Amino acid sequence: MTDLQEIDFEKDGGAEIPKGKLAFTRHTAQNIIFVNGLLLTIIVVTFLVVFTREFINDEQNYIADYSVQGFLNTADRMTSVMGNVALIAEVSTDVSQFQDNFKKLEMQEDYFNAFIFAKYVQGAGWQYRNFTMGVENLDSLYNELQTNNQLVTSVSEYAKNQSLDPKNVYFVTLPNTNPDYMGDSLHFLVRKVGGDAQPLFVFGLMSDFEAFKKPFNGSSKYLSHIHLVNKFTPERTMSWKISEMASEKNNTDESLFKKSFLLDIWQSPIELTLEYDSSHKLFFFKSLPYYFGFIGFALTLVATMYVRNSKAQALKFSDMNEKLENKNHELRLKKKTAPSLMPSAILFLKQILKARLCF
Repeated sequence: MTDLQEIDFEKDGGAEIPKGKLAFTRHTAQNIIFVNGLLLTIIVVTFLVVFTREFINDEQNYIADYSVQGFLNTADRMTSVMGNVALIAEVSTDVSQFQDNFKKLEMQEDYFNAFIFAKYVQGAGWQYRNFTMGVENLDSLYNELQTNNQLVTSVSEYAKNQSLDPKNVYFVTLPNTNPDYMGDSLHFLVRKVGGDAQPLFVFGLMSDFEAFKKPFNGSSKYLSHIHLVNKFTPERTMSWKISEMASEKNNTDESLFKKSFLLDIWQSPIELTLEYDSSHKLFFFKSLPYYFGFIGFALTLVATMYVRNSKAQALKFSDMNEKLENKNHELRLKKKTAPSLMPSAILFLKQILKARLCF
């Protein structure tokens, strides 16, 4: 007789299937839920990453446009002030008249800390005058700049080297070596008036706050620093902290946190870089996709474990029912195959009664 290999079967809904196939069936639902949940989470996170980056870029572009326009408007007003001051200096015949006209000049903003005038007089050389705008301790700086005509010489050479039109306002940055004046650099707007025989230079010593920081007050809650670089003198980078609440961390290594613009103002190519404050709530949206990703992954695990436990419970109850059914089936078989005792007992009683009657 051929030996037959014993195969274990289990019942599932009345149909007999091999145990290996049954194990695969048990895990199919939870595998499908886990894979689908994971794919859905990845899709949602990818979509949110793209969406939030575009949202942040749109907000940054709006802030940048607003900030740059504010700076350009300030630059225009400063150019207008320089034009008015130069006109007063040109038409005034003496110092007293100039002082009277200068006092009549209404300046809505203190864009300048001081004005320095240098006029060339035949036979006497360069004659200097200065007017401070409420800033103290400028005497030592003023004396240093007029020594050996240092200011006129430096500015004239700069304009010549860069082929600038001295009749129009231009921007010059000079190193500051005077300890009484704060800052590493001196920022001037310069304009030349008068003829070649008796030229007159007007120097406006710019206020860092009014000229470079105040224009960004409207967007200061988004910005941490600004950086200005005159491409004619790139070695002198000017940087200012805009918001006192801004974090000290420098984010210049990440493109998301800065935008640069090349502006043509004051006859100079000026690169303006806006550095955004990474601690601002705007950048909370950058982390939002990963929060949703974590929540999605957690929900996927919870759903997978729930289905797994539910399936395990259902299989446990199914096994118990199957065992009870098998027991009932065995009892029914025993009942059918067991010999009946009633006929034998009746026959035995009949024989006893018959024997008694004979006696």
